[in-house]
Amino acid sequence: MPDFSMYVQRELLTPQECQELIDVADAIDLWGEYEVPVDEVGNGVRQSVFDLRIQFEDLHDSVLAFLTEINAEHWNFAIDGWNQPLRIARYFPGYRHDWHTDYTGADASKLAFSMPLNSDYQGGELQLLECERIGQKLGHALVFPAFQGHRVTEVTEGVRYVLLGWLTGPRFV
Repeated sequence: MPDFSMYVQRELLTPQECQELIDVADAIDLWGEYEVPVDEVGNGVRQSVFDLRIQFEDLHDSVLAFLTEINAEHWNFAIDGWNQPLRIARYFPGYRHDWHTDYTGADASKLAFSMPLNSDYQGGELQLLECERIGQKLGHALVFPAFQGHRVTEVTEGVRYVLLGWLTGPRFV
């Protein structure tokens, strides 16, 4: 029987592999700006996004196996595969992502994950509603149900790079 956890943090990549992802993304330089304007309650998001469809197909397969195993151990959600390709988000100083969930009427994401690729920045903390401070670790994926409220606080210094992904499945009923 699965152990229903609010989140699971487990090592996925080595620090060297994390740096290689950053180096390739910056070298190819196909970053796209993603910004949602601030709404009436101050929610907004600003990040640069690098879509990993361009390279790293083997990374999609290994991360899918990694997340499928964690899902079986902790939630046992019905999962079909990727909602969208893996991506790297880049947060410059002033960038943030306010409180939200990844499970919406238009999106059937079941599991979300976020993994820091570097540690030389300030701010940019991933926070989950109803959870203690997490303290994400370099190369460790934080996996959580997509309906779990979360945010990324404003980056105040340096540049935050993070690997992101979402698995989808039949809608919860």
